[in-house]
Amino acid sequence: MPPLASLFRRAAIAALLLAAAPATATDVIGDCGPPASAENPLYTQAQKAKAKLEASTAKAERKRQVTERWAPLQAAHIELQAEAERRDAECQTLKALADATLAEVRACQAQCDRAANSPSAYEACLACAGPANAELARREAEYVAFTAKENRYNARVLDWEAQLKRFSADAEAAIPKVIDKEVDRMAAILSDSPAQFVVADSNARPNPSPKHYFQYFEQVTKNANHIQTAAARHNVDPDLVRAVIWMESTRGYYDVLTGLIMKPKTILPMNVYADYWTGFKVTREGLKDPALNIDTGTKILARIQARLTDKSIAKIATLYGGLAAQQETEYGKTVEYYYQTKPWLGRPNK
Repeated sequence: MPPLASLFRRAAIAALLLAAAPATATDVIGDCGPPASAENPLYTQAQKAKAKLEASTAKAERKRQVTERWAPLQAAHIELQAEAERRDAECQTLKALADATLAEVRACQAQCDRAANSPSAYEACLACAGPANAELARREAEYVAFTAKENRYNARVLDWEAQLKRFSADAEAAIPKVIDKEVDRMAAILSDSPAQFVVADSNARPNPSPKHYFQYFEQVTKNANHIQTAAARHNVDPDLVRAVIWMESTRGYYDVLTGLIMKPKTILPMNVYADYWTGFKVTREGLKDPALNIDTGTKILARIQARLTDKSIAKIATLYGGLAAQQETEYGKTVEYYYQTKPWLGRPNK
């Protein structure tokens, strides 16, 4: 049995070792949490806002002003994703090292717990405490360094997210308001102001040959040059203009006859409603000139088309036939039918 003084000395040393090798440590990585590289919901929201803006009827310049800010945000997303993946991998590596170190610390602590009563445990505690504490210090230093990098990364993410929020807000604000009232639609067309027109699908069917339909009265053939000029000026498919003129002139001829008795409301070849479109600064007399008439009608088509999210021929023609329409009409479907079949190619009046 060792002398009593020796036991007291060993107990004192063991107590010091006990304090030097704690059973728990808080300044090491214990849990990496969810992957930092997971998709950011604000980025997804901004992507959707961008797509919605691009599909809208906003002016091209307005779209450009907003969407040109997207490239830096997307580049930052790629960079932050790559850094997040590196951080995730680094965290897992540091966590594995921390787990191993804590296991060593706990094993050493167990030896130190028995050191006062066991010479062999005393020797083991004396041998393990220094290296265990050194490893623990390294883990704590790694934790401090990793946390500093994480804080810098999180600050960059917060700044990027703030930019994403501003982008989404600006994209939403740039999307023109949906207008469904006739008077508001007319005002938007006349002023060429931002707006969205929505026309729903319908089961309406074309009616290409009603009883009052006569190809003889078509005015497409003789106005071929005016159609090409107006379509090019307003960036409209010339076949759409031809289809509308075909629709109006082959069944609108009766306005010419009734006009001998009363003033017609609309004027061929595009049956422009004279009093309705005075905001274009055109007169009834002026609209009797086929060139001005076709130019005015084509301008109306162009501005309707620019404000429709679904720019189908039937929907453009539906609103040309009546700005109050909320869904496709027989008129719109019939113009679409003429657009597809191109009856003017038979050149009945050539």
